[in-house]
Amino acid sequence: MIAYHPTPTRVIFDLITHARLSAHDVFYDLGSGLGRVALLVGLLTDAQVRGIEFEPAYCAYAQERAHSLNLSRVTFRNGDAREADYTDGTFFFLYTPFTGRVLQAVLARLETEARTRLITIAAYGACTRDVAQQPWLQPTVQQAFEYDTLALFRSA
Repeated sequence: MIAYHPTPTRVIFDLITHARLSAHDVFYDLGSGLGRVALLVGLLTDAQVRGIEFEPAYCAYAQERAHSLNLSRVTFRNGDAREADYTDGTFFFLYTPFTGRVLQAVLARLETEARTRLITIAAYGACTRDVAQQPWLQPTVQQAFEYDTLALFRSA
């Protein structure tokens, strides 16, 4: 697991601009922390939004914020991203919530989901290069996959 680092606001706005989420999408923020990404996606798009967070206190705080903002389309689940149910997900965001074996296990789960439908993954931070190396994903824009650049991928 990685220590809490909030996603920079400019990255969240870039994500929302490039994601083009609609009411038909279900957006997952894996390692949602205090909920900044999920809450802004919920405020600025019509997508259903789900945050998955391992730390119970972070998850409770994020759910309280969603409730206080009357965001019924935004929910947070306390749990392990390796074990979450993603059967409804269309879009997944990772800001280096975990590394190593945990990241590989989550990517394997997402690959399984991608066998049933097209999905999009947005990556930011140190995990971006690991995501870019997945043979079942294609970048939406050819670019250098640096830790400080938002990258989007679609399942092949």
